[in-house]
Amino acid sequence: MLKKNNNILNKSGQSMVEIVIALAIFAILAAGFSALFLVSFNSLLRSQQTIRAEGLISEAVAALQSIRNRAYNELIFSRSAISLSGKQWQLVGESTTEQIDRFTRLIDFFLVYRDSSGEIVASTTPGARLDVQSREVSIIINWTTEFSRDFSLTRRIYLNNYLVALWQQSDWQGGNGQDIYAAANQYYSDDGNVEIGVSGELSLPEISTSTYTTSGELISSAVNTNARAYSAVVWAETIPGGCTECDIKIQIKTAPDAGGTPGTWSSTWCGPDGKDGDESDYFEANNGELIYIDHNGDEWIRYKIILSGSSSQSPTLEEVNIYYQ
Repeated sequence: MLKKNNNILNKSGQSMVEIVIALAIFAILAAGFSALFLVSFNSLLRSQQTIRAEGLISEAVAALQSIRNRAYNELIFSRSAISLSGKQWQLVGESTTEQIDRFTRLIDFFLVYRDSSGEIVASTTPGARLDVQSREVSIIINWTTEFSRDFSLTRRIYLNNYLVALWQQSDWQGGNGQDIYAAANQYYSDDGNVEIGVSGELSLPEISTSTYTTSGELISSAVNTNARAYSAVVWAETIPGGCTECDIKIQIKTAPDAGGTPGTWSSTWCGPDGKDGDESDYFEANNGELIYIDHNGDEWIRYKIILSGSSSQSPTLEEVNIYYQ
C-alpha cells in the first residue's frame, strides 16, 4: 500500500511541475503575442495617422493653389495658417498655425531667387535676382501618437504666378495730357523735369552741357485692367555707376470702375504698404514688389515715376510693368 501511495504522490508532483511549465510557456507566448499585437497596433495607428497627415498636406496644397489663382498678392506672409471661409480658402495671418485634432500644420513661405538662365539659386549666389512671381512653400505636419512618439511629414512646393496679364509702357515720346490710356506713348502729366525724347528712355533733362536737373516726376494715364487682383510692379532701369544719388521709385493709385471711367482714386499715392493714408512708401526694387491686397478689385490703375539724380548724372527708366490677374 505504501508503494502505491508513493506512486500517486510522484505522479501528482509530476503533474504540478508540468502545469507550472505549461503556465510559464503560456505566459511567455502571451507576452510575445501581446508585444507583437502592440507593435502591429502601433504600426497600424502610425500608418493611419501618416495617411491623415498626407491628406492635410494635400489639402494645404490645393488651398494655396486656389489662393494663388485668385490673388497671388495675398501670399505676403512668412508663416500663415489657412482657413475655409464659405467656399473660399484664405490665409489667416502672420505667424499663425493650425491644430487639427492631434496634428499641427505649419505653412512657411520663402522668397525665390534665380540666376541669369532662370534656374533657382540661393539668394547669396552672385548675380541672383528675386523672382517676385514665385514663392517656395514648406508644409509641415507634426503629431504625437498614443504611445508618445513624435512624427513629422514635410512637403515643399513652388507657387508660380506666370499666367497673369501685363500692362507695360516703354515709350513716353507722345507727351502729356492723356488722362485715359489710349496712345501707348502718351501719359497724363509731368513736372517739366523729365526727358522723353527717346523711346525706351525716361530720364532727367540736361539743363546745360553735362548738367542735369536732380529730380523729376511723371504720372501715367489711367488704364482699365479689368483686374480682380494685382500682382506686382516691375521695371527696367539703368543706374550710372558711382552715382549714389541716382534712383528710380514708383507709386500707384487705383480706383473702382464707374461706368467706364475711374471712380474715386486712392486718397494717396501708394507703395507696397497699400492704402495706409500716407505717401511715405515707394516701390523701390526694380526686380519687383507685390502690390498690397487692398488694391484688389479696383479695375483702374495709374503710376507715378520719381527720378532722382546728381547734377552730372541721370538714371534711365526703360519700361514699367504692372502685373494683374
